[in-house]
Amino acid sequence: MPTVALFDGIKIEVFPNDHNPPHFHVTYSGARAVVDIQQLEIMEGSLPNKQFRSVVEWAESRQEMLLARFKELNPTLR
Repeated sequence: MPTVALFDGIKIEVFPNDHNPPHFHVTYSGARAVVDIQQLEIMEGSLPNKQFRSVVEWAESRQEMLLARFKELNPTLR
């Protein structure tokens, strides 16, 4: 299951067979974004500012977990 977290209507997912750089997918009320795990910046898409700030705040203390999950689901990527 790719869902890593659900909070305040925000869904965080990490998909298998994905691409580098390591990232996670965010959905919120029809908005979608792809966020770089290490930089915590949007690579694709967009989110409302308030929700993006919530995502960054959530992810800052979980970067190692997110990176480990990405590598677990994408073992062939270096």
